[in-house]
Amino acid sequence: MRRSPQVIAIDDEPDHLAGLANSLNRRGVPCFQIPFTEEGQADIEPCPDVLVIFADLHLGGGALAGDHRTDFSAIGALLEGQIKPSRNYLILLWTIYPDQAPNLRRFLDERLRGVRKPEGVVPLNKVKHLDVSSGRVRDERALINEIAAGSMKLPEAGALFKETASEAVERYRPTPGGITDRLHRLFQEAEGPRGDAVPPGFPEHDTAMEDWLHVELPDFSQTPRQMLDSGDEGTLFLLDRFVNAIATSRALSHPHIVRDIVRHRLETQFREASASDNELEDRFEQWLDAPNPMFGDEPPRQFFDAREVDATRLLKISSLLDSLDDGTFS
Repeated sequence: MRRSPQVIAIDDEPDHLAGLANSLNRRGVPCFQIPFTEEGQADIEPCPDVLVIFADLHLGGGALAGDHRTDFSAIGALLEGQIKPSRNYLILLWTIYPDQAPNLRRFLDERLRGVRKPEGVVPLNKVKHLDVSSGRVRDERALINEIAAGSMKLPEAGALFKETASEAVERYRPTPGGITDRLHRLFQEAEGPRGDAVPPGFPEHDTAMEDWLHVELPDFSQTPRQMLDSGDEGTLFLLDRFVNAIATSRALSHPHIVRDIVRHRLETQFREASASDNELEDRFEQWLDAPNPMFGDEPPRQFFDAREVDATRLLKISSLLDSLDDGTFS
């Protein structure tokens, strides 16, 4: 059974939605994306466990003559009809009109029926953090820090964002939680058909993750569950590398997920080689914007921010990272 998401984002602009969600995913906070359209809203499954909802104010059409009640109604209808939260939650109003957060809070307090009302509506200025023409987040660290500060209004939500943007990079290092999070993403339904170029020898897409965790890995004479529970740094390192290899094998079927993982791996390498967080941020940001032969002589940022993933190139880059990982543990 798939776990109900704790963090969701709703927007009618696909680039804006992806920019926010991908930034959260890269920083260790899985975000479920809900593209808003006039049709197909009934297909959204309830999210009873949601703690944080990022909601654009203008979900299709925008405000009429400065009256935002139509926009508020669209958000309220989603909460009542589709999302149906059943626990305390926050709304982060991800919009070019953050001043409307108090008005949305009052509207929902008065109008919502049959579902929980939000514990708060926190403004989050989209223009401050997002290049709205491209959907690119300008400074992920600043965005996550502001989200963390706003989410502290609800302790359960604040726990999800308690790490700063720089500290969150550490979550990608070999820890049981970080490895499990990646496995959950890699075992979900494929984004596209499995291609002939995918190396054999890894779990099929219809294998349940919980079943796979209890199958002994021939190379290690242990099950993944035993390795996760060991608490041994060297054992977790080996499992981490194995999960990276699974990601490489799924580059063609899970391109967006694997691209996020590859970006994490590269940023982690910069962090480990850097003397300070500030140096890391500067070096990595500069590297993202410099032409690079590995990315077809284009800047890596262009590859990571593109709506469509060049899966073949992604497979090559992930394979190269696998080869660089060999023998790096001491």
